[in-house]
Amino acid sequence: MTLSLVQSQEANDGCAGETKIERYWLFSLVCLGVWLFIALAMDLSLYAYNKSFSFPVTPYALGVPLINSLVWGVLTPIVIRVTLRYPIEKVNVTSRTLGYMLSGVVLTIVHVIIRGLIFPVRNPVTHQTSPLCFSLFKNLFLADVVEDIFEIYVPIVVVGLSISYYRRLKNKELRASELAAELARAQLQALKNQLQPHFLFNAMHSISELMFEDVKAADKMMTRLSDFLRMTLDNEAAQETSLCTELELVDGYLQIERIRLGDRLTVDEEIDPTTLDARVPHLLLQPIVENAIRHGISHRLRDGTIHITSRHDGTFLYLTVSDNGTGLSTTTTDGYRDGVGLTTTRKRLRALYGDDQELDIRNMLSTSGVEVCMKIPLSYDQVGDASSQGETRE
Repeated sequence: MTLSLVQSQEANDGCAGETKIERYWLFSLVCLGVWLFIALAMDLSLYAYNKSFSFPVTPYALGVPLINSLVWGVLTPIVIRVTLRYPIEKVNVTSRTLGYMLSGVVLTIVHVIIRGLIFPVRNPVTHQTSPLCFSLFKNLFLADVVEDIFEIYVPIVVVGLSISYYRRLKNKELRASELAAELARAQLQALKNQLQPHFLFNAMHSISELMFEDVKAADKMMTRLSDFLRMTLDNEAAQETSLCTELELVDGYLQIERIRLGDRLTVDEEIDPTTLDARVPHLLLQPIVENAIRHGISHRLRDGTIHITSRHDGTFLYLTVSDNGTGLSTTTTDGYRDGVGLTTTRKRLRALYGDDQELDIRNMLSTSGVEVCMKIPLSYDQVGDASSQGETRE
């Protein structure tokens, strides 16, 4: 296995190296093309100028810009790579600036040497080809050094440093974005982990109370709790799941509560079939339903009902959990709102969706009881016609 990992890493490194080489050659061809375009523009300008004054246009005069452009077309990628490798920063601004100026002088020497070797230099007065000697290269250097450094080399360095600074800025923004996303994931996971011990404590407390009344029912409740926790752990790492899966999780929880409450608990679901595949936060409904049972249904002697609905308008998904309990008094509202389940759910919704979410708790107007209304952005795992997804849930 270790050997396979090493071979895989070597293969990845090899592919990365090949990609870098391909990019370098592609960049070199682009630089050469740019310089050839500049040479063509200079030749056209020179030809038009000479024609306007009836000056002779010789192939040699047109060839000089072409040769100079070809030389700089080869040198430009090298300069860009050096600037990317050695950018000027606050800590080295003096030394790097001096180094780049010295490099400009060296490149000018390289330019005039290549220029003299591959293309003959003619005396502008006698039109005779000058022999290759130290004096020739010295004169070429003195004639080209200012233009090569300040009109060609310095702009190339500026372009290279600009690319370097831009890449560093983008990498910095990317690292900051990745750190922010990682922090958000950690915060969401921490909030989600708060819900599980809270529910487990309440469930174990209910089982301990039931042990003194009905041992078989308590044992059955423990089995249902085990199944529910297994369902929860199957999606432990997921922050979002489908509404269908979330409703199955709620059903698992309700099976536990039905053992304790018996006929006192009735659940009525009105689920739009086009919302079953919609994405919702994992463990969104369970703490809401748990609060409805603890603060509403458990206080009734009979006919306790929890109503769960879902619908959408094409942009947002609307979920409602209501009960027919005693409703909220002033003191109950404070405690209800500040509970672990609802407080954590609010924080999770805000972390996942920002301002594109709502969670409202209010007393029912037509009947007694409490209604919890949630609004989150509508999204699906797969793009398709929402009307064809899912079947009616009864």
